[in-house]
Amino acid sequence: MARVRTPSPAIKTADQRIIGLNGISPNLDLGDGVSVASITDLRDKAKALLDRHNAVVSELGILSNQLTEANKALNTLNSRALALVRGRYGVDSNEYERVGGTRQSERKRAPRRPVQPA
Repeated sequence: MARVRTPSPAIKTADQRIIGLNGISPNLDLGDGVSVASITDLRDKAKALLDRHNAVVSELGILSNQLTEANKALNTLNSRALALVRGRYGVDSNEYERVGGTRQSERKRAPRRPVQPA
């Protein structure tokens, strides 16, 4: 299953602000560390981090799929091993119980319920 990559509304807003501020003046400095250059630098850093984040999310999706497939294969092999031990040693053997099966003699049957008259 593909994982969702995170969009960044802050980066989109910064792009709009940069376009608007560049329309006023490409070298606009509003003071207190707010300028076209400072917004552009921080936007670029945030975009690089977002790209890295999305790459890791994508890799995580691949690893998750691989883990799911490995677990399916392992479950199949576990079932086959139990069935082969049951076939070789029987359903009431100590060997069958040793590999995780429930011996037939240890299973309890449900008592019959009497039929209720209508």
